[in-house]
Amino acid sequence: MGIATAIRKLFRASIEDPSTSLSDPDAWFMEWAGVDGTMPSVNQETALGVPAIAAAVRRRAQTIASLSVGVYENTSAGPERRETHPVDYIVGNSPHPIYSAFQLWQAAVVNLDVTGNGYIEIKRNGRGRPVGLEIIPSNKFVDIRKEVTSGEYFYFFQSDTADMKVLHVDDVIHLKGLSYNAIKGLNPTKIHKDAIGAGLANDAYSASFYASGGHIQYALEAPQEFSPK
Repeated sequence: MGIATAIRKLFRASIEDPSTSLSDPDAWFMEWAGVDGTMPSVNQETALGVPAIAAAVRRRAQTIASLSVGVYENTSAGPERRETHPVDYIVGNSPHPIYSAFQLWQAAVVNLDVTGNGYIEIKRNGRGRPVGLEIIPSNKFVDIRKEVTSGEYFYFFQSDTADMKVLHVDDVIHLKGLSYNAIKGLNPTKIHKDAIGAGLANDAYSASFYASGGHIQYALEAPQEFSPK
């Protein structure tokens, strides 16, 4: 809305323009100031648009991903690394043809910190031996269900096809954040939605303010002094 239009609306009577009533000063002032009063959309992508959140998530994810990961055996002398074990190479070096172990664990922690849950599928060969690991984006998660007959648990994820991707609990590494039930982590993006939205709104307003030259270009004048009311 241009400033001329906003000024015209400002001084119209409510009969002529009921949507901008002078009896509702909050509404006409926000309209004149160019603020629509709506909060930005908050989701796992836009949350990372807040620099402080992005920096915190990046630092945690990169720090944890840089830690040594391997296969250990409990012995009488304590845990001992088994670097010759085939799974050691998978979890610590090459879990997937496209990305490294560092990138896998980094992505898992990013999902964990932003949505409260990180999912990794354990790929197995025909004999049931692990041959790789694959990240599953948290937004693909649908549900965890218990089979009535066997009592076993299964994860359900959206797939690239119309069919649901179903994985046995033994085939999923599930990283969980704070949780009420120890089954699924709470989503921090939803819990802190208002605070994140305020941060995004502040950034958007600051960008608009500085884009206009960093100063308020207009002011309201009145022939008499107003009371606080």
